[in-house]
Amino acid sequence: MNSERMKILRITICILAAVCMLFAAALAGSKFWQHEKRQSADITKLQEEIFSKEKTKEVFIPEIYQLQSDLGNSLFRQFAESEGLNAWQKLACRKDISLLVVGDSIGARTWTYDVSEWIERNYQIRCTIRNLSMGGNTSYGGYVSEKLLEEETAFDLVIVCYGENDLPELFARDYEALIRELYRRNDRCCIISVLESSQREYTEKMQQIIRFAPYYELCLADTIEAFDRSGYAYEVLSDDGQHPNEKGGEIYAETVERVISEQTADAYQKLQERVLTAFSEQEEIDLAGLTTAGFSKPPLDQEVITYEAFRYIPSRDFQRINDTDWEIQLEGMSGILGISRNMCPGINALKIYLDDELVYDSGEVNWRLQYALKTVDRLLPEARMFQGSMRVSFDTKEAADQFFGIVLTDFTQL
Repeated sequence: MNSERMKILRITICILAAVCMLFAAALAGSKFWQHEKRQSADITKLQEEIFSKEKTKEVFIPEIYQLQSDLGNSLFRQFAESEGLNAWQKLACRKDISLLVVGDSIGARTWTYDVSEWIERNYQIRCTIRNLSMGGNTSYGGYVSEKLLEEETAFDLVIVCYGENDLPELFARDYEALIRELYRRNDRCCIISVLESSQREYTEKMQQIIRFAPYYELCLADTIEAFDRSGYAYEVLSDDGQHPNEKGGEIYAETVERVISEQTADAYQKLQERVLTAFSEQEEIDLAGLTTAGFSKPPLDQEVITYEAFRYIPSRDFQRINDTDWEIQLEGMSGILGISRNMCPGINALKIYLDDELVYDSGEVNWRLQYALKTVDRLLPEARMFQGSMRVSFDTKEAADQFFGIVLTDFTQL
């Protein structure tokens, strides 16, 4: 009897436990369902808010609605008509640019055109190039060549490639004058200064460029280091010890292209951040600080100011008095004398007279190349007065035929 009762009690307890478990499970399920319902409602509400904000943005700034998937196109559309962009910003926005190269015979090589073609391919824009480089020339020749360009001519990007032919004592002043003339023509231009591999090491001339870089905002293309790290012996990259051959030219182009890539990527990031800020805050894009104000610093060497007083007298203003001589009447001019001409194969001699007084004698200059080449040279180290009859005398008719004109810097008309 007692065992029967115990059996019934155990069954009753089990049934009650099962009922309690079922009740607890039902209660937990109810809470979970209510939580899921609330979470689903919250998500739905959040999605509705996001959709509403996105629709607002779509109306407010439609050009950057597709920003996340097509930021490049958005940048292009936003900044295509903006004024005051420099070369790096223009490339970031896929705007056409103009490229100037000023240099010696290293700058005259074909690698500069490879850079231009690379810019067009890489950024899908048009890059017009003008190369004023002249073999055998110095930074002074680059300065004069730049001054003789049409006044309205301006460039977005400039590659400067000098040092091999410059005298150390004249280099810094001539180079600074050239850089300042580039900024005078376009105060927003971007300048890449090449450290020429032909120097083999960081000579005083190369160190001067490095010192100029932070003040004049120059981007350095270090081909000295690039040649050293190329894995090739120098002789493999230059057949004559100075000029890059085809392989060396590839390194020159790659070094300059790397500078362009880095600067453009930095400009792209800054433009991107500005657009993303406007996108997230539903505001118009603020261009303040993005466009460049232009270069306006004073010269490091005050003597560079004398270059700004410039006068060029072309050969057409002279009279050809015989096969070898040109003559002109000058009235009260003062300046540092230079000349623009073609050097001819063989011996070149130049003499300049003022009222039959010899004021300059080059002596015999042996031009070893088998072709004529344009040079612009400073003839006198200091300014002097030119009053009366100036005669420019060459030793051959061929040399006289290729006289282009005289240059006066630190010019004063008395």
